[in-house]
Amino acid sequence: MEVFRKAILQAGPPESFALQTVQEVIKPQKQTKLAQDENQMLENLLRVLLQQLVSSALDSGEPVMQYGQSIDDGETSQAQIPRLLDIVLYLCEKEHVEGGMIFQLLEDLTEMSTMRNCKDIFGYIESKQDILGKQELFARGKLVMLRTCNQLLRRLSKVV
Repeated sequence: MEVFRKAILQAGPPESFALQTVQEVIKPQKQTKLAQDENQMLENLLRVLLQQLVSSALDSGEPVMQYGQSIDDGETSQAQIPRLLDIVLYLCEKEHVEGGMIFQLLEDLTEMSTMRNCKDIFGYIESKQDILGKQELFARGKLVMLRTCNQLLRRLSKVV
């Protein structure tokens, strides 16, 4: 998990280090696409990491989608949770990992977040709709997204 913590703090586009990070953590049987058990192990690891990041964000009082964001020399670095999602999205898009993994993480994220934070999460989803909406990815994740939206609507109806 420590390898992924370092990866989300790394500068540069995910394509320059994402696959190498997965290979370092999982040591897969094949070089490009993970086997089912390897995929499950990676998904479990990422879900725990996401849970830790959300917990840290909530403890610090920062919005989850801005947690860990820093401004150095006038440059803003991306927050840790969107960075993690971007890495996983890249891996899903390139079919290195199961396409539904990004949707599972998004579902977990919304379940752990407040309604205010969910607005930012859906902003992230909207900003990535060109990739998330690709047929091969969306086909695997549409049930998870539908379940996520239903959960949010139920939570909203309780608030209103």
